Amino acid sequence: MNCLGVRCSNSDYSIAILSGSRTSPEIIRKVCNGSPNGYKTARRLKWFLQEFEDIFNAIEIDEIVVKGTEPMAQKGGSYAERVENEAMIFLAAERKGITSIVKKVKATIAKEHGLKGRGKYLATLDFSVFPKFEEESEKMKEAIIAAWACLR
Repeated sequence: MNCLGVRCSNSDYSIAILSGSRTSPEIIRKVCNGSPNGYKTARRLKWFLQEFEDIFNAIEIDEIVVKGTEPMAQKGGSYAERVENEAMIFLAAERKGITSIVKKVKATIAKEHGLKGRGKYLATLDFSVFPKFEEESEKMKEAIIAAWACLR
């Protein structure tokens, strides 16, 4: 079973594809990719859609967890762009026939990991199953944790 964790922003995305189990996860692929500069909305969304269609064509994905925006960050134009980008993931998944796709915030991801329903408890997880986890960017860490939450 391959799980895709995604962390979007208005200007880039980070993905982590994990396989295995929750106790023994394996990172199959991880990518951080920025949107091309100067694209207007329609072209940016087309680019974003094509990026995820390429990912879904290259690797079989069973489940997708999109790291949702935390409530305090749901303001301003950058939030709207992020939501538009996330919508392209849902569209690409639908086109590929991937039916298990959800958005989750830190509190929900924490619950999936058997922790209390607060995002701050994610810091108590044992990340030693991921070599060099601490060296990853914050966005990549969120993508890995999101994908890890859907492993059984």
